[in-house]
Amino acid sequence: MPIGINGFLISPKFKELIDNSDVILGLDHHFYPALLRYQGELKEYYLFQYCYDHRSEVIWEDVRMTKDSELYHFNNDDDFFDMFIKLNKERSLRESHTTFVLKNYSDIVLLPAFGYMMISEKFRNLIIDNQISGFNVSKVDHVSIEFDQFRVK
Repeated sequence: MPIGINGFLISPKFKELIDNSDVILGLDHHFYPALLRYQGELKEYYLFQYCYDHRSEVIWEDVRMTKDSELYHFNNDDDFFDMFIKLNKERSLRESHTTFVLKNYSDIVLLPAFGYMMISEKFRNLIIDNQISGFNVSKVDHVSIEFDQFRVK
């Protein structure tokens, strides 16, 4: 299974907010000291790096996609990605809606196939309320996340 490593530079203020909050990262993550040169001046930052194996967190049999009133279910990640590639080629991916079901809760969910990560309302509020800059936070309407431990069975 492919494993990806992503990360971004964050300020000491943002790292401290994350460390002192009840945000659940739920991922293998690390903070590495880093230097950022800005207008000729070195500034102390952190590389917030997270590793993931998103395919192993998804309960593929429970993933649902709707498009044009059709409901699709998938047996595995290959089935899903076949449909994903088809819709992407047709440029109709955003006309569909996909619900992923994940095994474990996290306030950050990486969706590399879609080209972005999703964050919880709690994590969004941490960023907005503390005026953390450098993030483009916007609502996503064509993807939703459910977590297995919160589903009614």
